Amino acid sequence: MGNPNERYLFDIPQGVAALRLNEFGTQSGMQLLFNFEDMKGISVAAVHGEYKPFDALNLMIKGTDIHYEFVNRRTVTLTRSGPGASVSCASPSPKAWSSPALAWRESVGSTANDTAVATKPSGNWISVVA
Repeated sequence: MGNPNERYLFDIPQGVAALRLNEFGTQSGMQLLFNFEDMKGISVAAVHGEYKPFDALNLMIKGTDIHYEFVNRRTVTLTRSGPGASVSCASPSPKAWSSPALAWRESVGSTANDTAVATKPSGNWISVVA
């Protein structure tokens, strides 16, 4: 799991982003970093069927102000761009997966078993590690 180029079966109901993004992380094998409090106030769409992880994520957040950035092959950070804004994210190119996230590890940190850890002074960040 966690390969962005493979298709996985998703069964995620519509609901609060803070909870549904956790389900996405579990079902896709992807690691997600996001501010739990920011995501509590927004609803994401249901995703049912077989999709590549980022296609499923795009379907979930379509029409919201949630956007994401790639940290590495299996890890993304999700943030909100502001009230009323809608941002769509394109699926990454295979080339994006070839470089290690050294800058991420230096600026954010990692645990002894290489689990990404993020903190932000203005909020509580959640890491979903599959």
